Amino acid sequence: MNEAENRRIEEEIDRTLRAFEDDTPLQGNPHMAARIRAEMEGRRAARGGRMPLAAGLRYVLILLIVATNVITMVYYFQRRGAESLHQQLVSDLREVFQIDQSQNSF
Repeated sequence: MNEAENRRIEEEIDRTLRAFEDDTPLQGNPHMAARIRAEMEGRRAARGGRMPLAAGLRYVLILLIVATNVITMVYYFQRRGAESLHQQLVSDLREVFQIDQSQNSF
């Protein structure tokens, strides 16, 4: 680099630094919140105030999953017979974890 280029770079740096020093802080827009609110209300009015289809389907899916779990649980416990719920759960845990009755220490 020659001296002319170095001088030009230094002048550019000085000019940039002065621009930052002389710059006044940005002023806020007092009407921004009103414009955002108007835009949101306009979008709501365009939808007709109704819930979008995707949000509605999400609640239907959650309800379907909960209903399936409840129905499955009721069917399972009815099929098991007259055992109490506690006995059913204990026997199921013994089967799953292969616990022998002689292993109980309490």
